[in-house]
Amino acid sequence: MLAPAQCANTRAYCCLERTCDVSKELPVLQAGSSFDSDATGEFIWYQHADERERIMATYHNLTVAQIQAKRARGDVFHFIDVREPYEHAIAHIEGAELLPLSQANTWIDSLPSDEEIIFFCHHGSRSAQVAAFLAGQRGFTNVANMLGGIEAWAIQIDPQVPRY
Repeated sequence: MLAPAQCANTRAYCCLERTCDVSKELPVLQAGSSFDSDATGEFIWYQHADERERIMATYHNLTVAQIQAKRARGDVFHFIDVREPYEHAIAHIEGAELLPLSQANTWIDSLPSDEEIIFFCHHGSRSAQVAAFLAGQRGFTNVANMLGGIEAWAIQIDPQVPRY
């Protein structure tokens, strides 16, 4: 089975044999499936390449700068860290809520489908999985993934956040 992977250089999605760290954590597509990226860079999955039948809704990818701007404006959104508690103990972003991916079955049904939710993790792969699941399987229309995760946040926004 092949997985979609976002190339670090071009930011384009390609179908690789799960050789890079990004592709290893993304959802696996069934044989005969395809995916595409629309004009805004949103990720779209199709069941059959020739039919181009949309089976999974999109989610947004936001940069750390975009999220920091939203916070500075006072925009209201849920900012959810899906890393594990031991990772959160090393580094965290003030104001973010910790909901570990390993415990998703205990919290996934409590998320508000009518409010904006932005997910993040260490580098952005696990949070992309959650955003894709909620958009595609649960019909959420206002979910986003923070590109680069807390690592990008520490580098670009807040150097006081430890890197690991």
